[in-house]
Amino acid sequence: MTMTLKDCYAYILTSKWFYFAILATVGSYLALNEGLSGFAKDYVQFGPAIASFHFPVLRFFFLTFRYSVPFTEIAILFWEYGAPVEAIDAIETEIDPVATAAALPTAMPVAEIAKPEPINLDPLSFDSETGILSYRGKKCEIPFKTYQHAVCAKLFEHPGERVDEKDILMAVDLERDKADSERLVKDAVYAVNRKAKAELGIKDALVWKKLTAWANDEYAADFLGG
Repeated sequence: MTMTLKDCYAYILTSKWFYFAILATVGSYLALNEGLSGFAKDYVQFGPAIASFHFPVLRFFFLTFRYSVPFTEIAILFWEYGAPVEAIDAIETEIDPVATAAALPTAMPVAEIAKPEPINLDPLSFDSETGILSYRGKKCEIPFKTYQHAVCAKLFEHPGERVDEKDILMAVDLERDKADSERLVKDAVYAVNRKAKAELGIKDALVWKKLTAWANDEYAADFLGG
């Protein structure tokens, strides 16, 4: 980039440091004038040895008065020449909005947010017609014409309600296996629980206690209004 003399002074006259340099020059001139008066007075009264005390101060203000403005101009121009060409061009050149838009990277398409699958919160239930014991979307098949099926069908007529063994046994044909009737309900409950734990992931789907059985309140709570 080629700069003319006019361009150089355009940078200088728009820099605050140039005006600071002028103030420093004026101030140093006043200080130098005052310092010379003091030097002359001390020289006459006390001699050269005492007057020499003013030399460092006079030298400082003389150099400031003589060189502050040209050195500041050189520093401003050095900064302008030393700045990257792209930065100066960006300041001097009007930004073209069309070119700027074209230079910007193409926006990446926003990925569609997949809707989360609804969480199945269905409580523990049993369908006597299909023999399916289900809980929160998981299913477990209870074979037809088994004591397990008969026990589930009875307990899930009113889930969570305590049912006496005698009421359950009335729904079972005891004549087929009358010898095992004392442990029939308990064994059927334990067998269903083993299947439920393996296939539904729950423990103690059915509860047997003191000749009474029921569907576990913890899993059948929705039926009970819990």
